[in-house]
Formats: sequence, structure tokens, C-alpha cells
Amino acid sequence: MRDRTHRPGGRQHGGVAEHGPFPDKYCPTGVAPGGELHDLSHADVGLARGAIGRHREFIIGVKARLSNNVAGTNDLEALRRAQAAAEPFGLPVMIHVGQNFSPMRSILALLKRGDIVTHMYAPPPNSILDDQGRLFPEVTAARRRGVIFDFGNGGGGHFNWDIVERATKQGFWPDTLSTDWNAMSRSNPGVVDFPNVMSKFLMFGMSLSQVIACATVNAARAFEAFNDRGTLNIGAPADVAVLELRNGTFEFIDNYNNKRNGTQRLFPVATVLGGKPAPARA
Repeated sequence: MRDRTHRPGGRQHGGVAEHGPFPDKYCPTGVAPGGELHDLSHADVGLARGAIGRHREFIIGVKARLSNNVAGTNDLEALRRAQAAAEPFGLPVMIHVGQNFSPMRSILALLKRGDIVTHMYAPPPNSILDDQGRLFPEVTAARRRGVIFDFGNGGGGHFNWDIVERATKQGFWPDTLSTDWNAMSRSNPGVVDFPNVMSKFLMFGMSLSQVIACATVNAARAFEAFNDRGTLNIGAPADVAVLELRNGTFEFIDNYNNKRNGTQRLFPVATVLGGKPAPARA
């Protein structure tokens, strides 16, 4: 699966890129300096529904950023409005969490089957763990009712090794893996590329088959538009990433510049798009 949390390039019409389906940001103004959801006039359900209706063939979900610096005390209402915008179209809602104002328990209570939590290992305040480092019961309850938890590596405040270690020791692994890619990710030593992000979970003991599933078939199943992706079945679109698993000593970095060493890392070898080899990266 190609990571599409952010998709640079392409001409824009009303905030929607011309090429290909992708999760739409829930805000007419886009990602605004100072936090787009501190002013809920930016979260107009009617306008959002109109934009989705006009560009339905491109939009596969609605995203709401709920971090404190983005939404502040409006996080729960922002989520309700995102759901109201998505509901007539049967679209999932993805929420960006991390240091949110409201407790995670209150946010998760609003989520429905198929909704997605990204930056699942964001550290406190209001993370998925209580003050003793235990998972809140509401977190596992949300997963049981079909809420999807995505890693969302990113570059600022989205995860640290301690939260990942505490959660995975309690059996709480990601359903999907993603880079939270943006224009600066390639030069960010904590991101680099998607295989690097995937390899972090090999370091924590996730099996190779499960890492690949989190990056391919699990991610494809999260969105109806990608149901035919993430598989090598005959007849599936021939979009293929060829990776090489290397053994050695490899350094991995969290969002707080903490470093850990792993003994395996995946490296990209070749890419096939639409059945044709893609040019090697410069």
C-alpha cells in the first residue's frame, strides 16, 4: 500500500487533488497555522458534505486532527462534526491524536467500526496508557468493536519508544503501519522511508509476516476503495514493492531523538506500478 496520509503534488480543486483517492483533511482551510479547529467555524459540516459529494470518487475518508495545539477544548465536538460530514457517505473517520485535551477514553467512546486512530503511541498527556503504564480498558474495547489503530510515525510528538514498548508488552500492536509522510520525511532520520518505519516493529519482535500485513493487506482493508490492493492475487493491480531483509546493526530513532538498535532492516530494492518497473530513486 502506498502511504497516502499526505499526498503532495497534483492540481487542486476545492482542496481535493485531481489524481487518485486519498483521505481528505477535515477542514476547508487545510492544515492551518495555530490550529484549524480552535475556531469551529472552520469545521462546517454542510460545506464538508458538499465537498465530499462533488469529489466522491476521490475521497475515501475524513480526517480530524485532535491534538491540543490544533483543537484544544473543541476536540470532541470536532470529532462529532467530522463524523456528521462522513456519515451520509458511509466513510470512515481518521483521528490524529497526541497530547489531546480530552482523555483518550472520551474520544474512543465516539468512534465506530472502521474508524481509525493514527499516532496510536503518542505519549501523555491523555495517551492510550494510564499513569501506571497500563492500557485503558476503553482502548482494547475500541479494537474489539472494529476501530483500527495505526502507527503513524511522523516527526513531532507522535511516539516514543517507552510507549511503544509498554503497549506492545501488553499485546497492543498496530493494525496498520504508516509514515505520516510529508515533504520533510525523507530527510528526517526518524522516518527516511516506509521500510525503515516497518523495520522498527521487527526490532520490537513483530514477525516479518505481520509487519508486511500491517503495511499491505491490513491497510488496504481499511478503505473500501483499496479492497483490491495489498495482495499478490492473480488479477490484482500490479503495484508491488520489492524489499530486501538485511541482518546487521541498524539504528532507529523515535520522535524525541531517542535511539535504539535493531538487528534487521528492510530496504527497498525495486518498485512496480501498474505492472511497469518504476525508475530508481535518485
